[in-house]
Amino acid sequence: MKLQEIIDYMNETAPPELALDWDNCGLLIGRDGDEINKILFCLDVTKEAAAEAIKMGADLIISHHPAIFKPLRRVTDATLLSLIRNNIAVFSAHTNLDAAVLNDVLFDKIGLINKEDLFEGIGKAGDLPRPAAFSEFAENVKVKLGAGLRCAGEGKTVRRAAVAGGACGSEEFILAARAKNCDVLVTGDVKHHAALFAAELGVNIIDATHGATEVIVIDELLKRFEKFGVATAAYKKEVFYCL
Repeated sequence: MKLQEIIDYMNETAPPELALDWDNCGLLIGRDGDEINKILFCLDVTKEAAAEAIKMGADLIISHHPAIFKPLRRVTDATLLSLIRNNIAVFSAHTNLDAAVLNDVLFDKIGLINKEDLFEGIGKAGDLPRPAAFSEFAENVKVKLGAGLRCAGEGKTVRRAAVAGGACGSEEFILAARAKNCDVLVTGDVKHHAALFAAELGVNIIDATHGATEVIVIDELLKRFEKFGVATAAYKKEVFYCL
């Protein structure tokens, strides 16, 4: 399968125009005419992910977070150089994948219904199948995502929830959750003062970590690539873990 065919499919799945202005999505390393037989999916192009790609003989890494964010004057990074030396291409789909796929997966994984967009195409809001105590809802999120949680707020019955994978704990997303009459926002990377702001508005917070709210999209991509007949694998190790 040619790399250009994969690029076309990924751009159809997560249209580049959905990416936020500051993002850097698309083909970051490689030639679109290359033949692709093995693909590694990962969140971050770390040295460990690169080593796994080399070990499996991958021709392509598809990552969520871009391997290159800012323009480069020179290429001296050991991880990027190892990929180039081993002729491994890198394609990244970030905020466009958030908007097109990831938050739908997160919404469904937690078991919400009646889906609505949350904020500028990022995130989803919806109803619980039945009202639940906040502690019960949080436990469900913990089990479904296999994540350690930081929670803010208590004593509230949860009828509606908002989800936004990654680092979406800013005031804009909290205000959007309130505007959608959500009792709780499930996201990651929530800062102290953002949690205080949410408490003022009566929006509970579940910080399920950046990685755990995003890594679930890898399994979705693996399923979607089954039809192409290329070998696939996943590298899911996250930077944070719970003791």
